[in-house]
Amino acid sequence: MPSQSQLSARGAALMGILFIGCGLIPALAGLGTFSVRGSAGTDAPSWIGVSVGLAFFLAGLILLSDAAAGGTGPDGQLRDDAPPWIRRLQSVLGLAIAVTLATIASWVAFGSGERHFSMSVSLPFIAAGKAGSDTLGRWVFGFVAVLTWIVIAGTLISVARKALAKRDG
Repeated sequence: MPSQSQLSARGAALMGILFIGCGLIPALAGLGTFSVRGSAGTDAPSWIGVSVGLAFFLAGLILLSDAAAGGTGPDGQLRDDAPPWIRRLQSVLGLAIAVTLATIASWVAFGSGERHFSMSVSLPFIAAGKAGSDTLGRWVFGFVAVLTWIVIAGTLISVARKALAKRDG
């Protein structure tokens, strides 16, 4: 019996289409197809909506490439017989998603303008929330943004080193 993380080719294709569809809403809003106003009364730049949509679109492409490879293995990873080009494509798409999310977090942390944050805790039978501090919210997003950019830089350095070693070897 397959494990819970195994995804059939059909399941991967359906999830990919769903993710791409979900990405269309913020992307089209960002492109001005329809108007969306934030609940706090402030608007993010249009490129934020396009970026959010792009992240979902790219995730959908990863799922469609899972489908092209025949689904995933019992461990949730690409099957061993997946073509190498699909592995490379998924690596590039994953890196593009990381860059997109790091860009959004960087804007939240370091961009000009006012931000509104809230904090909440949910435990069984208890939920509490309150307005958050602008400074604390920016610090948290700044930490995540910097950490994500460091991981992206490390990944690119590692890939470059492997490519140089392969070329020289």
